[in-house]
Amino acid sequence: MVRCLKVLVLIVGFLSPGLVAASGSQPSPPGLTGGACAGWFAIRGEDFDETDGAPGIDVHVGSSLWRTFGLSIGVHYSDHGMTTRLPRDASLYGLYIEPRVTFDRPVGRVFPFFGARVAMMRRDVADSESSFSLRTEGYALGGSGGFVFHLAGPAWIEAEVIVTHLSLDSYTVDTRPDKGMLVVVQIGVSVEVGSTHH
Repeated sequence: MVRCLKVLVLIVGFLSPGLVAASGSQPSPPGLTGGACAGWFAIRGEDFDETDGAPGIDVHVGSSLWRTFGLSIGVHYSDHGMTTRLPRDASLYGLYIEPRVTFDRPVGRVFPFFGARVAMMRRDVADSESSFSLRTEGYALGGSGGFVFHLAGPAWIEAEVIVTHLSLDSYTVDTRPDKGMLVVVQIGVSVEVGSTHH
C-alpha cells in the first residue's frame, strides 16, 4: 500500500511543474464523466493464498453533486489464476458505488481526491480440465485515493489506489466466508460530458 501511494505521489510530481502557467487560468474539477481504467488487482489474506494477482478493467460514470462532493458508480472485472492441485481460474466481478471528495484547489491541473467504496462482489471458479464451476457472492468495503488530471478539452487522466476488505462465500465445503483484502492500482481516461474546459 505504501509503495502504491509513493507511485501516485511521483506521478503527481511529474505532471505538476509548469501546469499552472500552461493552463492560463484556474481549472475546475470535472462534472459528469464516463471512463475506463486498467490496472492490477491483488487479493491478499490467508483465505486467498491460492489466488494470484491479475490485470483487470474498470468502467464507470461519475458526477459532481455538491461543491467538492461527487459520486462514482461502476463495474470491474479481473480474471485470476489459482495455484491449486487442479488448474483453476477465478473470475472476479464487482458492482460498486464510490462517494468522493475532490480537492478544489488543484496543483496545476491535478486534482487529488479520496473516497469510500462499497461493492457487491461475485467470484466464478472454474476448472479448465473438467466441468467443475461454482459461483460465490459477497461484498467489498473500504477506501480509495488518487487524482484526476486535466489532459485537454473533455479528456481527463485518472489514477487511483483502492483498498477494501473482501468477503466472499467459500467455494469449498467450509461454511465460513473467505475473508481478505482486495488492493487495486489503476489508471485510465475519463471524458467529461458538456465540458467547458479548454
